[in-house]
Amino acid sequence: MELVKKKKKVKLGETRLGVVSFVCALLTLAYLNIFLLTSGGPDPFSNLFLQVVPTVGVLTGLISLIKVNHRRTFTWWALGLYGFMFVCILVIGFVEFATYTKP
Repeated sequence: MELVKKKKKVKLGETRLGVVSFVCALLTLAYLNIFLLTSGGPDPFSNLFLQVVPTVGVLTGLISLIKVNHRRTFTWWALGLYGFMFVCILVIGFVEFATYTKP
């Protein structure tokens, strides 16, 4: 009988920047839903949650893509959420423009 040495699988962890990007995407998505449901005027948090947090999230997501020997699951989920939000805003804008063509 031969003794077969089993190689240990190296567990790759998530990048911290990917997790930060995912959390920023979730915060932005939650605020976007609240903003669209209430359709109130410009809130003091709208500048933060609709401009600053997504910018930080996309930048940290792109930076975490260049990390070596790490998984990128949260990064891809975050970038997918940002893409989804972008497409939703475009569709809402086109539907609004088609519905209310006169200023």
